[in-house]
Amino acid sequence: MVRPGRRFPRVEVDGELVARAPALGAVMPVRNASLGGVSTSSLTPLKAGATHALEIVLGPGRVLHFQARIIYCRRSDDHNAFRIGWAWDTDTVTEQSARTLMNYLTDANAIESGDQPAPQH
Repeated sequence: MVRPGRRFPRVEVDGELVARAPALGAVMPVRNASLGGVSTSSLTPLKAGATHALEIVLGPGRVLHFQARIIYCRRSDDHNAFRIGWAWDTDTVTEQSARTLMNYLTDANAIESGDQPAPQH
């Protein structure tokens, strides 16, 4: 569901997709993702405003690399974990990785450069 005012729609993640933050030693389940960022769960709180390298593994040999800033860190509904909201940086590698992630999650190839649909052949 897209919230009013939300720039990019979120895709809920079904299954075992995790984000790794190597510098933090953190492995976090991905809850949802968009072209603008990702929401993860963590057993430990992370500092909002900090920027970290993230990796998301799509399968053997398919690792996506991102630079992302923590937008928020709040207790989850069950109070046993924290919800972490990450916003993607605007570097070329992160933007390409975000498009690849969304294509993977939606099983589509419509998200190419920018927000233009891919040409049909």
